Amino acid sequence: MRKLSVVIAALNEEKNIGRALKSASFADDIVIVDSGSTDNTVKAAKKYTSRIYRAEFRGFSAVKGMGTAKAKGDYILVLDADEEITAALKNKIKAILGEKKPFDGYAVKRVNFFLGGEIKYCGWGNDYQVRLFKNGAGRFDGRQVHENIIVRGLMGKIEEPLLHYTYPDSSSYFIKMNRYTTLAARPGRGPAAVVGMVFAPFLKFFRMFFLKRGFKDGMRGFILCVYSGISEFVKYAKEAEKGFKHGR
Repeated sequence: MRKLSVVIAALNEEKNIGRALKSASFADDIVIVDSGSTDNTVKAAKKYTSRIYRAEFRGFSAVKGMGTAKAKGDYILVLDADEEITAALKNKIKAILGEKKPFDGYAVKRVNFFLGGEIKYCGWGNDYQVRLFKNGAGRFDGRQVHENIIVRGLMGKIEEPLLHYTYPDSSSYFIKMNRYTTLAARPGRGPAAVVGMVFAPFLKFFRMFFLKRGFKDGMRGFILCVYSGISEFVKYAKEAEKGFKHGR
């Protein structure tokens, strides 16, 4: 049977990481990369693994890439601290590890939750993320946020779901939004940032709520679409702010 490593990057995830690690406890190797948590994240992680590394946060690709570089297993599963491996997914992964010729990488179906309920529309419903791959066959694309894994070789798809408990409340949304928009904001955009502030929030809402049928998710869907529009405004406002600091 091939060995499995699970890699998690974390920062102040004491409310989530225990659930993620418990679901990953079947793995042969668990690697945590912590970017300076000031809560009990590290203490909670020590209940499941001693392989905890500290790293300055330089974007998600960098910290997760550090974790995968330290993984010892034949296959690597990249897991976020606010995710949970279902029993069905665990069994599927075990079956894959025992196959004669598994694929080099797998995109895993992810079920997303917002404010305590599942989001089936808003563009969140048909969510497949590349998470499981042969050690040495995958790399991150270098993006600081909303990073992707690029796999060299043949790809498969896993329908057994990974649960993603993102944004359990509004406070968590705005905390993460502040962090993510800072990472996503590009300097030197000038007039483009102004255009983005004016139009991007409305376009984002329209796309998610109408084109992606977010209205079918009820009040949660409406709130998510509004928050996503606000996030677009904040991102472009931060781009304009960077321009101010550089005299533009």
